[in-house]
Amino acid sequence: MKNSKNQTGSALIEVLLASVIGIAISLAAMYVLKGAIVATEDNRAAEESKNTAEDALSSLSAVAPDLSVGGSFTAISDNVLTLAPCTALTCDYVLFPDVDSSLKTSLAKGYPFGSPIPTGSNIAYLRRWRVEDTDADYNLRQIRVAMVKNETDTKPVFIMETVVLMKR
Repeated sequence: MKNSKNQTGSALIEVLLASVIGIAISLAAMYVLKGAIVATEDNRAAEESKNTAEDALSSLSAVAPDLSVGGSFTAISDNVLTLAPCTALTCDYVLFPDVDSSLKTSLAKGYPFGSPIPTGSNIAYLRRWRVEDTDADYNLRQIRVAMVKNETDTKPVFIMETVVLMKR
């Protein structure tokens, strides 16, 4: 009889130990899955920022001769921006709708800087740009676009640049 009680106690300990090991394995699997989801979201955000930077670069290149030299940052060093004030001529917003919003668009690109954000929207990115004359003899102008999270952010999510040959 005494032997039977010890066996029951050992079985209980084995079940508890197996439960603890099962919980530990489940937690490890959830941690790995969370990392995969975060990596996927980061990749999606990087792709979106690249696409919106390309859109801004294309739009700005089309009007390059009309753009003033200067911009909303003065330099890029080690992927850090030296900021200058944003204006409607040097920055714009990329908006996305609230989760519970009735808006049907995914991103609204090129929303004017300084304008009130529409109800049901949030700022996804702030696009900053800088225009420089790089070679007056050849009439070349460099345009750089930096995607940041907010007005005070100095670490861009994405930077893109192009050189435009302007008509004489």
